[in-house]
Amino acid sequence: MTGILITAVLFLRALRTMFLGHPRLPQTIPTGGITDLRTSEAVPTVTLMAVALVIGVAPRWLLDVIEPASRTVTGLVAR
Repeated sequence: MTGILITAVLFLRALRTMFLGHPRLPQTIPTGGITDLRTSEAVPTVTLMAVALVIGVAPRWLLDVIEPASRTVTGLVAR
């Protein structure tokens, strides 16, 4: 019970700081050298996003691959 209470207090303090903390001007936010995505980072990201979109819109091709294996595993487990 004590662990739950401590976790709740820390979580609520973090939320309060994130959402109700003092606003900072963009000039004062340390970027630490963060830049936009490079091409070597953008290509895999866009590829994964496209695959996720295709699977979300038309999942049948993937389910046709998964279904036989899942039937086999289900048959083995049901024994």
